[in-house]
Amino acid sequence: MLFKVNKMKSIYDLKNNPLGICIHKYAGCGDSLYLTCHKLGIQDRDLYTEDMAEAVRKSQGIISEMLRDITMNAKAFILDDSDVECTNW
Repeated sequence: MLFKVNKMKSIYDLKNNPLGICIHKYAGCGDSLYLTCHKLGIQDRDLYTEDMAEAVRKSQGIISEMLRDITMNAKAFILDDSDVECTNW
């Protein structure tokens, strides 16, 4: 797994990834690592670790769980062949 790293070693962008996964430090929060993935709506999620390998494992779990939920909801929508009904808000 290859990450692009800035000179200050505070931002780690996963290279060649369309989801835009970024593990980073947050100014004023020491060496704690956070996850951002704009495509999935994740913004500065605290990973509760300063270890990059652990941060990657935790990020994989978070993203995997979100994708599982998205897939389940998408399948329910796609496979729903009931009649279409519309109501006022």
